[in-house]
Amino acid sequence: RFWLSRMRPPLAINLSKHREDLLAFSKAHFRKPLWPFRDSTRSIHVPRTGRGPERAVPAGTVLCLLRAFKSFIRQDRNEYYVDRNIIQPLTAPCSCSYAELAGCGQNKPSKFFFVSHYWGSPFLSFVTSLAHHAYGVDAMMWKESVSYWICLLCVSQWAVSEELGSGDISQSSFFLAMHSGNCEGTCMVVDEEAQPLTRCWCLFELIQTFVLQSQHHAGSFCGLVLCTSVGVLTRKSSSQELRRRSLHHRATGQSIRLDSFELNDGLGYDLALALVYKLAEIDLGEARASQEKDREMIMQAAAEMPGGLEGLNRFVKDNVMRILAVFSQDFQTDCSILQDGLKLFETAPQNQLQNPYLSL
Repeated sequence: RFWLSRMRPPLAINLSKHREDLLAFSKAHFRKPLWPFRDSTRSIHVPRTGRGPERAVPAGTVLCLLRAFKSFIRQDRNEYYVDRNIIQPLTAPCSCSYAELAGCGQNKPSKFFFVSHYWGSPFLSFVTSLAHHAYGVDAMMWKESVSYWICLLCVSQWAVSEELGSGDISQSSFFLAMHSGNCEGTCMVVDEEAQPLTRCWCLFELIQTFVLQSQHHAGSFCGLVLCTSVGVLTRKSSSQELRRRSLHHRATGQSIRLDSFELNDGLGYDLALALVYKLAEIDLGEARASQEKDREMIMQAAAEMPGGLEGLNRFVKDNVMRILAVFSQDFQTDCSILQDGLKLFETAPQNQLQNPYLSL
């Protein structure tokens, strides 16, 4: 009642409807309902899952959350808004994480990507970035087969001290998820300001990524992946055919639509180059935290790493070099496609002219 009394009626209605949708989903996919839906003010029971890897959520679950509240989230509202106005009201009756409320963890833990991100970024841009990544991992079944560990959804906002390890950072949910053996890589969602690298908890996640990449997980752990709303920067783009389609849609002022998202397949050179410039000059030693004790704890952990903070800065710079290498190849590929298309356009008979980007 406390939450509902502070909300506008339309949002309260959406919250109630979303709970009903989650119940319908649980009835369809599990033997027992996740919890008996009565109303949004009564206590409800949700089967609990262990902290860490079991709470990873499929990409489709993140998409459903955005869809259910898109008119409230809009294009500009960030994850702080989503947490205060949507996640906390939804999970308050059962004092659990959104992942548990949505039924994640009912099956054995599967492979997932850990997501490092800044809560001050627009939630729509955040989900779009993950959609780009998920589609690149599995274009056919990306909603179901690609899962993510996202603190906003996988951490209970009602047990923050426990989730942070009660003073022992190695017992935090973040650490348990990353070192579970099921983590395939770290997806850092960034904009042109590289905001996550200015936050201490993201620095902690970068430290763990550095550790995992240097250990025996190297064969199955892909390391740091930089994700943006225009594509994944540290991964080569997908097929030539998709790039031709991208160029065609760019030339005609259209976009490739994947579900409710627009995919440009790495053609956002302006944003990406701005990010590269920012990454090249960033100093992880200047990262901030809401709590000074958290900053001191994480900076101490960074100093104890091989090479210390300077080693972590070098790690980021190495990834910048990878980005530039991918950019160079992609840009040359795009230029070749355009040149071949223009040549074909010039030599074709007038009555057989068609869009040169799609005729290669």
